[in-house]
Amino acid sequence: FIGNHGSLALSKIDVMERSMDIFPVPVDVRGFGFTSDGYSIVAITEDGQVHTISPTDGNITKSVELIAPYESGTRPALAFAPGRVVVSDHSAGEIYVLDDESLDTLMV
Repeated sequence: FIGNHGSLALSKIDVMERSMDIFPVPVDVRGFGFTSDGYSIVAITEDGQVHTISPTDGNITKSVELIAPYESGTRPALAFAPGRVVVSDHSAGEIYVLDDESLDTLMV
């Protein structure tokens, strides 16, 4: 299981091993989920970047600047579909559809 561990980390909980690993992230995480194949975590941070993170070791494997940074007010949201990540940018009134592996923008 992956969960929030404060604003600057994600935690990986292994119930079989009864252990928890902490994965620090450089900026406040505002939303996350797994890619459709389960091999990566996709997270959006308050600086407007979308990242893929290895659920094995917590390393950020890719980052893209997608939207303007935000601190308060309406936050972007993530949704997941097979092979896709959907990011809403409420302040700009746009929705982005990304490939969940490459993080390439497929549609705005």
